[in-house]
Amino acid sequence: MTWENLQAALAPKVKGSWNLHTTLPKDMQFYIMLSSICGIVGNRGQSNYAAGNVYQDALARYRSMHGLPANSLDLGSMLSVGFIAENQETVSPAAFAADNIREDEFHALLEYHIDPRTNTNTPLRSQVAIGLSTRALFQRKGIPEPSFMRDPLFTQLRAISEHAAAEGDEDSFVATREAMRAAKTLDEASSIITEALVKRISSIMTLPVEDIDSGKPIHFYGVDSLVAVEFRNWLAKNMEASMEVLDIMGNDSIAQLSVKIAQASKIIQLEAEKAAAAATE
Repeated sequence: MTWENLQAALAPKVKGSWNLHTTLPKDMQFYIMLSSICGIVGNRGQSNYAAGNVYQDALARYRSMHGLPANSLDLGSMLSVGFIAENQETVSPAAFAADNIREDEFHALLEYHIDPRTNTNTPLRSQVAIGLSTRALFQRKGIPEPSFMRDPLFTQLRAISEHAAAEGDEDSFVATREAMRAAKTLDEASSIITEALVKRISSIMTLPVEDIDSGKPIHFYGVDSLVAVEFRNWLAKNMEASMEVLDIMGNDSIAQLSVKIAQASKIIQLEAEKAAAAATE
């Protein structure tokens, strides 16, 4: 790589981010930099780009340590917008060691980190990795497992995929959906959902089911904004319940969140609702 090529990708990230840091007011509500997981896992031929993104990650932590708002969002491959989407003839998303990100998921992540109720300014939460693939996903796509996956940093990605594969995935949720349809009261429906949420948290976070207390909020178990987006998609697909990321990441306990999901779910139709529907026919 020539010096000119190194600087072409490095300078905008480094100089641009630092100029904004020094020029913008110190009392802003949020400061979001769009970085890339290329800085975490690397990518051949892109060491200049990777270095620039690592600088943004470090700057976000530096700002947080000094009490200034900052988030560095390490993005994977965007499906419908951006460089990869606009150059699909020459660049394949499969060439990157990352899962694809939908535009609505990206918007949800921005909303979460902009909202003052959830934008907790701490160094440990200043950097968010988005779109890292699991071992199971590489296998499903027929892509050789990259060397970075053997690094201890990515142990959870291996553990999550192995645990999820053992669960049998979507087919195992059929019984839960049937139980939700058969529920006669809101309490009964909520209990079914609570059990499903506890199992889901156990699977995602690789925690024993017995260690999860339904009286505590989801974020108590380490669920971050990215996992919350996945949770929202999972609820929409399996429980036909449209929920906001802010509701999932709020301070409601798992049991309280289950009540809201039961009320929002299109699957659940309680006896009173069924009787009212029958009376209008």
